[in-house]
Amino acid sequence: MLALVAAGIRRAAQEAGLSGPSIAPALDLALRLNDPLHTIHMAFDKAKTLFAAEKALELGKIPAAIKEYCLIVENEPDDLTVLNMLGDLHARVGSTDAAIACFIRIAEHYREQEFVPKAIAMYRKIDRLRPHDIENRKSSGEALCTAGVSG
Repeated sequence: MLALVAAGIRRAAQEAGLSGPSIAPALDLALRLNDPLHTIHMAFDKAKTLFAAEKALELGKIPAAIKEYCLIVENEPDDLTVLNMLGDLHARVGSTDAAIACFIRIAEHYREQEFVPKAIAMYRKIDRLRPHDIENRKSSGEALCTAGVSG
């Protein structure tokens, strides 16, 4: 069947005066459409991905859950709840830098939106992961000053 599809595309391309690399995208698409081992990018299904992440967590498969949550964050970068969960999971498996990157994104978002107490909570999470980080202490201190809190 694949050979027939490819031959049909080649014949149609030749009749249209196309050859070589110019028919490659059409040929590639036809092969992917008819080959079950290849998938075409489909619309993102957040509910399905979230279910898969939660199922992986239930089974104790944290790396698989991280992969699913990363997919959600790629498609919906402003979902702070998922980003926070992703940061927590990275921290659980010892990926401190990845966890901190998640928490910094959340903290910066909260500061921009002037949700200072939530930003401070994120800086404290970062501080627990990297207690002597001067940049984090500086950002946290600035947020505390904005909130009018000492200490």
